[in-house]
Amino acid sequence: MRQLDIILFGGSGDLATRKLIPALAHIMQNSDLLDHSRLLIAAQDVRDDQEFRTAFAARIAPHLSETTPEQLDRLMRRMDVMSLDLRAEDAWRSLSDWLSPANDRDIIYYFAVPSFLFASLCRKIRQHNLNPPQSRIVVEKPLGEDLTSAAEINGVISETFAETQIFRIDHYLGKTALQNILPLRIQNPGLEALWHADSIDNIQITLTETVGVEGRTELLDRIGTLKDMVQNHMLQTVALLTMDLPQNLTASQIRRGKIEVLQSLRPITEDSILSNMVIGQYRAGTLGGQTVSGYQEEISASAGTGEMFVALRIFIDTDRWAGVPVYLRTGKRLRQRCGEIVITFKPRSASPDANERPRRLMIEIHPDQNILSDLPLTLHNPLAEGENTRIQDAYEKLLQDVIQNDQTFFVHWDEIEASWRWIDQISHARQKVNVPMQSYAPGTNGPISSHLLPRQDGKYWYSNRVDKE
Repeated sequence: MRQLDIILFGGSGDLATRKLIPALAHIMQNSDLLDHSRLLIAAQDVRDDQEFRTAFAARIAPHLSETTPEQLDRLMRRMDVMSLDLRAEDAWRSLSDWLSPANDRDIIYYFAVPSFLFASLCRKIRQHNLNPPQSRIVVEKPLGEDLTSAAEINGVISETFAETQIFRIDHYLGKTALQNILPLRIQNPGLEALWHADSIDNIQITLTETVGVEGRTELLDRIGTLKDMVQNHMLQTVALLTMDLPQNLTASQIRRGKIEVLQSLRPITEDSILSNMVIGQYRAGTLGGQTVSGYQEEISASAGTGEMFVALRIFIDTDRWAGVPVYLRTGKRLRQRCGEIVITFKPRSASPDANERPRRLMIEIHPDQNILSDLPLTLHNPLAEGENTRIQDAYEKLLQDVIQNDQTFFVHWDEIEASWRWIDQISHARQKVNVPMQSYAPGTNGPISSHLLPRQDGKYWYSNRVDKE
């Protein structure tokens, strides 16, 4: 096995300490993928090495489930620490020395830093010839705030790394339930035979949170939930769910299928936005027995304009999904933390019995991961295969894929381009049409008017967790 060096830029930040380092610790504990590896924490706040290590270990420890002190110590022994000032040539020469000779090992650069730093990092890596063909780069969302800024960032990255070296991470694609959507369809031919507009009445995707902005006030007020959640997590879920089955589950074929869906989304324009979109902000109230501030109280500088809730009614203009409404909703300070897909099938007869319950397939994404069905089919549930084993964190799964150079559950630039193009059309429509910002109480399912989206089609929201029939 080749030697591997992992460099975490922003390695002392919240993402690294809560998610990345614990994920690497679990990979080291449960596999041999990191047996010949080194880890470098590159951060600006390093003064004393030992003092940094002690504080770093204390910050990581609460996030290490099922990891013993001995295993944590093993990881810390593999870890080097470097103070890296982007502007300091001495620091980059030190990084070059640490990696030397760069051509003799695999290299993973993880950019756990704001996207405005991507350009400087890529230029320095290229300038110092630290981007050999076997190097890879992992970048976090959000990749830009619209198509123009995303293209600029991608252009800079692509000057240093080829598309085959770029791993654009969306941690939702690491969730077990989403990774098993295609296996579910493949392993159940009877279900796949129903996976089209002739049999499916509507699709609903719910991603809700009980938390508020949690220190991301400035960013979220600027971009809103549409760009923070819909552009990536929700559209990736839509694409993975509705793509045509590929001939095989290779990265290139899965990505191609998702791109076709994203490019087929019907535009939401100024003529259609009011019947296809509801937005809102939470007000002050109580949630889980605790008093919580309203969004406007959390915006101290000025009146907040970002939507913290969004519901959409969308259509995919392909033969497979012609006329099938897809309802999306996501927001903060809602009743429960829930991620769920609900597919409602059409009645079995043209004149259904009034008492006939709708037939549904429900895919629970979180907090549980399960598949529930009312269909008269015996389904092979791929999620049940590992039900007695530890559920891997999404970052753990995706980092394993990066280490093994597998891009299957990472996002191709063409997917990002298509999703931003569609989101930008909505943003442009909002500039011309006043979409009312609805107020909603914390601990509810969002603005009451969000129920009008499915109701105009004679349907209603349904979630196994947050709604009741």
